[in-house]
Amino acid sequence: MKLLCEHCRREIAKIYRKRLQIPLDHTMFDSKDYERGYPHPFRGVMDWLDFHCPYCMRRPMISQFKIMTDEGWVDLSTEEDKIKLMCQQYAKKQRKSAKKRVVKS
Repeated sequence: MKLLCEHCRREIAKIYRKRLQIPLDHTMFDSKDYERGYPHPFRGVMDWLDFHCPYCMRRPMISQFKIMTDEGWVDLSTEEDKIKLMCQQYAKKQRKSAKKRVVKS
């Protein structure tokens, strides 16, 4: 399966459905054609928010729950995944605000 940019619709990477899970990270994507010298699309980028399309330079995925492929849209979300992610984001915000309070004291 091939990952397509949601903006320019160009092929960015090779993906395998079994590897995909939330949260997305660079290890789930491979070079679109390694034999011809195409580099790994997101090497070293840890968070899906930092991914960018090498052609249009925009974020290739608008949401981490749904990605565009050559076979159509792939929905990665389950209600359990969404709840888990929201809890992680809430905990992260709480830690940041606690750090700010400690720094101000």
